[in-house]
Amino acid sequence: MANLHLIASSPSKTRLDELRATISQADALLFIDDGVYFAATNGILTSFPTQEIFFLSEDAAARGIELSACAVDHAGFVDLTAQYDRSVSWY
Repeated sequence: MANLHLIASSPSKTRLDELRATISQADALLFIDDGVYFAATNGILTSFPTQEIFFLSEDAAARGIELSACAVDHAGFVDLTAQYDRSVSWY
């Protein structure tokens, strides 16, 4: 069962060890709200076992973050939720 993990907290407030232990290669990560600050951190994203990593473009733009990784808009967010078996929120 593949999960979509929604990360809404900044890197300093996210339980990274627990998150890494929970994610499988079939899962995807979608960073929203303050979670988009992960885009500005070096090395953290490569420590996750999945290659499916997305950022909500509107949240990144609101925080002045330019994205080099996969950006999705709200319609893309909805598409991702339909694509995965369930969503897991991290706040």
